[in-house]
Amino acid sequence: MRKKFFGKEFLGNVSVAFLAQGISLLVSLVMSIFAPKFLDENEFAYWQLFIFYITYVGLFHFGLSDGVYLRYGGCTKSGLDERLLGSQLRLMSLFHILVTGITACVLCRLPIDEGRVHVFLLTGVFLIVGNIFWYCGFVFQAINETKVYSMGIIITRGAFFLSAIAAFLIGYRKAFTYIVLYTISQGLGTAFVLIKGKWFVFSSFVGWTETIGECVKNIAAGISLTISNVAGNLILGIGRAIVDVGNGLVAFGLVSYAVAMTNFFLQFISQISMVMFPALRRLNKDQSNSVYVNLRLLTGFAFNWIYIVYIPASILLLHWLPAYADSFTYLTVLLPICVFDGKMQLLHGTMLKVYRKERTLLVINICVLGISTICSLICVFVLQSVFALSVSMVIMIALRCLLSSMLLSLKCGMQYDYEALWDVGGAVVFVGAKLAFTPLMTLAACCLFVFTYWIFERQRIYDAIRCLLSIRVDNEE
Repeated sequence: MRKKFFGKEFLGNVSVAFLAQGISLLVSLVMSIFAPKFLDENEFAYWQLFIFYITYVGLFHFGLSDGVYLRYGGCTKSGLDERLLGSQLRLMSLFHILVTGITACVLCRLPIDEGRVHVFLLTGVFLIVGNIFWYCGFVFQAINETKVYSMGIIITRGAFFLSAIAAFLIGYRKAFTYIVLYTISQGLGTAFVLIKGKWFVFSSFVGWTETIGECVKNIAAGISLTISNVAGNLILGIGRAIVDVGNGLVAFGLVSYAVAMTNFFLQFISQISMVMFPALRRLNKDQSNSVYVNLRLLTGFAFNWIYIVYIPASILLLHWLPAYADSFTYLTVLLPICVFDGKMQLLHGTMLKVYRKERTLLVINICVLGISTICSLICVFVLQSVFALSVSMVIMIALRCLLSSMLLSLKCGMQYDYEALWDVGGAVVFVGAKLAFTPLMTLAACCLFVFTYWIFERQRIYDAIRCLLSIRVDNEE
């Protein structure tokens, strides 16, 4: 056994993950900048509806993939039973095919408009290929071969980017075209991870009894995390769904567009957290705590720069898409989600999983979801204000982040996250200035805030970087 620098191994995996998310960002930019320009508001709303629905198809593995991720996280390839892994994948896929087939038969007999039927049916197809992709991806993440999963994302997003550009140039103006292209592209990414995972995908079947038994174990281990993840997504999603019911498809599209803009940043964060989990599982408790505390400080400072970057970007986007002025008003309020949800995904959620506190994460998400549902109903049906709904969304995300940090500190005996005061301060400065002042004055206020942050915390930031780069992790050959 030899020692390996945590920082070097971590940055190596992150570099490929960043490449994958760089391409994902490019795809998101194309769809967020060009799709609303070339599709009418109704068609663009159908596209947003599809993206909204596929966010929740992961629920239908019922914790199996998350259980594999949690139980085998930190293991080596040789330590896994490839036959059990392959058998569980086949059983899960068979179940998803049956669910999709039954759903398609039911939908064809319901009085739903044609556009929504198309969205539902293609969501069913995505449910099959998407869950296969994520299952295989979690296997590779568990054994710290995250580059394979990242390459699958590169293939998926790259294929969609090229095909979507071609469709724009040819002149396709229907959302259905892009939904089909997106689903096919996901199929290509799934084919890649299946080929890379042939050592378990094409292994012999172990039998129904053993397969079902292992599935039950993994579902028991992962169901809390799965429900927690879905509940976490629904903190924002429930408000969007209520807007669809109360204000219609077009209003849903406007709010969803604002939420989608925040996802540019959060996509990067999700990839870093993907790499962090197996890496942290290989560290002892003191080392894990040290990584958490130091990254907590660094991310707090780095994430607040998003406000400065947003101001000139919003001016350009508003000039390009004047019909979506309401979306950018909502986005002004929603932007702090990048800071609070970014820290939640990267740090608090990851550490709770490392310490197997999935039930704590579940309780937090369920409680905040309940409050979010009540607030959303009041905002849409009582106040009749989508702007008020946007404010409540940010408050709920911030509440989840702060609660998770506090409980994690208490349960694991770590220093409390006083850096959160900077996060709250940055959000208040940005939103208040953006709503009250000109863009130039808002930019000046945000720059002053970040400069003040740096003056007070610069020595701790230097120390945190040095500490992270000095941590060593055992690496088995």
